[in-house]
Amino acid sequence: TIKDIFTNKPNFGTYKFLLKEDIIKTVMENNLDKSLIFFIQKKLVAYINFIQEIRNETVHGRPATLNEANSVRGKILGVAQESVLIELVKYKKMIVK
Repeated sequence: TIKDIFTNKPNFGTYKFLLKEDIIKTVMENNLDKSLIFFIQKKLVAYINFIQEIRNETVHGRPATLNEANSVRGKILGVAQESVLIELVKYKKMIVK
């Protein structure tokens, strides 16, 4: 549940599950800009999927390759691609306003 986030350590799947909940969608639709909703429901979930796929393979299977580690690093920092961090900061500023 949403209240459990503050007492437990949720994994990536928990966040994706919560973002699909009707109550969360309704709150976002009533309180957030459409571009922010798009970012949260589409782009943020895509970033989570990307990181989750590599993370799960690394934890439950083989170690991450240098290429995979660099790919995650590049996606987070924005090396020759969009940056998760820059987008999060941009949308955080939208929320704070």
